[in-house]
Amino acid sequence: ARALRGWLLIAAGEVVAMLVAVGAAIRLTGWVLLPVRTLDAATHDIASGRMRSRVAASGGPPELRRLARSFNEMADNVENVLEQQRAFVADASHQLRNPLAALLLRIELLALELPEGNEEIASVRTEGKRLAQVLDDLLDLALAEHAGADLQLTDIGALTAERVASWRPVAEERGVALRADGSAAVTAWADPIALSSALDAIIDNALKFTPADEEVRVTVASGRDDVTVVVADRGPGLTAQEMERVGDRFWRSTRHQNVQGSGLGLSIAQALLAAGGGSLRYAAHEPHGLRVTVSVPRDNLQG
Repeated sequence: ARALRGWLLIAAGEVVAMLVAVGAAIRLTGWVLLPVRTLDAATHDIASGRMRSRVAASGGPPELRRLARSFNEMADNVENVLEQQRAFVADASHQLRNPLAALLLRIELLALELPEGNEEIASVRTEGKRLAQVLDDLLDLALAEHAGADLQLTDIGALTAERVASWRPVAEERGVALRADGSAAVTAWADPIALSSALDAIIDNALKFTPADEEVRVTVASGRDDVTVVVADRGPGLTAQEMERVGDRFWRSTRHQNVQGSGLGLSIAQALLAAGGGSLRYAAHEPHGLRVTVSVPRDNLQG
C-alpha cells in the first residue's frame, strides 16, 4: 500500500508538471507568435492597398521586434515611393494640359485657313483630343490612388439605379437595352462619389463594346459579407489570355484598338473601389460578353 501511494504521488506530480509545462509552452508560443500574426495581418493590409498599416514593435522576442521595425521602415519607403510616383503623374498631367490646350487652339486656327474637310487637320485634331483625354484620365487615376475614401452607409440599390437611369439615354442612342434588376434596397459601406464614378466607368465600357440590339444588364445582389453590382454586357468579350490583363493601365485588346478610349477607365474604377475596401472581378459572360463584378463590404473596414 505504501508503494502504491508512492507511485500515485509520483504519477500525480508528473501529471501536474506536464500540465504546467504545457501551459507554459502555450503562453510562450502565444507570446512568440502574436507579433507574427500581427505582421501577417499588416502584410495582408498592405497587399490589399491599405498602405498605412503598421506593426507595433513592442512585444515578442527581440528578433521579432527588430523584424517589426524593419517591416515598418520598408512600408514607409514603399508608401513614399508610391506617393512620389502619384505626385509625378499628377504634376506631369497637369503641366501638360495647358500647352496641349494651346496646341489644340492653334490647330483650330490653322484649320480655318485650309479647305474644309482637310483629312490631315481632322487626323491631327482627333489625335490631340485623344491625348487630352489620356492626360485627364491620368490625372483622375493619380487623384483616385491618392485620395482617401469617405465611407458612408450607402443604399447600393438606389445608387446603382440612379447611375443606370443616367446612362439610359446614351444606351438608347446607341440602340442598346440597358436594364437593371436585383435588390432594390440594400446597404453597404462605400464612398458614394467614388462608387458612382466607378460604376460610370464600368457601364460606359460595357455600352461602348455592346453592339446595337443587344443588352447590358446591371444586377445588385446582397451577400453575407458584401454587396455586389454585376454589369454584364453582350459584347465580343475577352479571351482567357486577355482576361488576365484586363484592368491593367493602358492595356487594350488588339481587337478593340479602333474603339475610343485610353485604357485607364477600369484602372481608375479599381483604384476608387480599393480605397474603400471594395474590389473588381472579371469573368466571361456566356455565350459572349464580359461580366464585371463590383464588391463593396457590408461592414465598415475602416471603422
